[in-house]
Amino acid sequence: MTACFQFAFSSPVEGMEAEFQRWYSDEHLPHSVRLLVVEAGQRFARVEGTPWPAGRHHNLVIWELAGDPATAIETLLASHGTQAMPISPAIDMSSVQPPTMRLLRRFAAGAESEPEPASRGQLLLAFLNPAEGADAAFESALLDGGLREFAGLPGAGATSLWTLTEAQLRGSARKYRYLLMFEADDSAALVDALTRPADRLAAIPHGDAQRMFAALFEPLTPRVAA
Repeated sequence: MTACFQFAFSSPVEGMEAEFQRWYSDEHLPHSVRLLVVEAGQRFARVEGTPWPAGRHHNLVIWELAGDPATAIETLLASHGTQAMPISPAIDMSSVQPPTMRLLRRFAAGAESEPEPASRGQLLLAFLNPAEGADAAFESALLDGGLREFAGLPGAGATSLWTLTEAQLRGSARKYRYLLMFEADDSAALVDALTRPADRLAAIPHGDAQRMFAALFEPLTPRVAA
């Protein structure tokens, strides 16, 4: 199972929402997983109403990349707009924000583990930045106990920490350095545990609470594998 994912956010061109959704699920998803550098993909839609700043994108696809991310990105760029990966005019390409991230650590059922090759249910994604100059301290705070504590919260399910790879498809992907991903068993219980009595995400040691967003996503499609 790969431990390098691309979290690709995008939006439709105004007035072309239905075509965007059809193309993404029926064409772009199966086309992309035929490329040797993409092991699988799954689409998600943002759930409204979470208490944190949630960004402007409602559509997410998680691509599971094979091998070196720089090679995968080079292949994706070369395939874009070709017969191998036709692009619909329904997608607003200026809106695409596709951070490619590698796994640092994941906990499931109280133990450290790798991601499993299965369709995911609801996800709570928290994209985070450290305070200025505090990258190492921020990462250490999560890896040396913080991540395990998050994984033990009610409704958390599996919890993992990811960081940006050096190679990225475009500059917009570098907006957030880290991702805390919750594979939620009970999203309502998880949001409650993260926000009461205080916001646990904003309180992560050495984090920048002004440069983060967190949103809940629900699956639109099953995981599609090559």
